[in-house]
Amino acid sequence: MSSNAVRKLDIQPAPTSSSAEEELRLIQKKYDELSQQMDEILSQTMERSNRIVMEAEISNLIMNQVFNASNDGIWAVDRNYKVIRVNKKLLDLRGKPSSEVIGSPACLAAAVR
Repeated sequence: MSSNAVRKLDIQPAPTSSSAEEELRLIQKKYDELSQQMDEILSQTMERSNRIVMEAEISNLIMNQVFNASNDGIWAVDRNYKVIRVNKKLLDLRGKPSSEVIGSPACLAAAVR
């Protein structure tokens, strides 16, 4: 390219106030659409979360009823083999109060008086 050659520059004219206002309206419209989509997603997520919590609570109630109504002695131990829960039937079979069983190592809780 010679030194006398003229380069064509792509210079955009400054936006007029009407085109700037139009651009702001488009941005506001897009913002409103995205905000509405986010509200819908949040609402759906909350509904799913509430449903999951309710199902978990129902399952827990059923499990508690089965645990407490069982004719079998049942206990639950944690990963360290400490008793964390025991039903009345097991307490009756072992002849111990819950205060002596819960929190104790399973091997000691299993011993009969």
